[in-house]
Amino acid sequence: MGRKMPDRPRKEFRPVGPDQAVLNLLSQSSADLKRKRPMTFWLYFPNMKGAKGAGKKLAELGFSCECVKSAGSKKWLCLASKDVVPRIGELLSIHSTMDRIAGEFGGIYDGWETGLSPEEGKGLPNVG
Repeated sequence: MGRKMPDRPRKEFRPVGPDQAVLNLLSQSSADLKRKRPMTFWLYFPNMKGAKGAGKKLAELGFSCECVKSAGSKKWLCLASKDVVPRIGELLSIHSTMDRIAGEFGGIYDGWETGLSPEEGKGLPNVG
């Protein structure tokens, strides 16, 4: 008879969410993930009214927001920025807030980004 399969996948095969996947990449660099860093969060809406409504709500939560027509699309983009310590608990909380606010105004949350200095990026694989 064959070997019994484990009840749960081994750690290296467990799927991770998008927030943890980006943190995993950042951890391969020399980025200081214990300090606040500028982060940008992307929300898309079918109209300007939705983007600006979400931007107003996010501004009340301490985000700086810019609402612009999305390039090459009929959608509107709300770019929300804030300095954040990139820890998974904080990012999951922000993700939930972004999903909720985007949904409230008929839009979608499309993730986040943060920059790396040239020194921090040296440990990342070249994917270009």
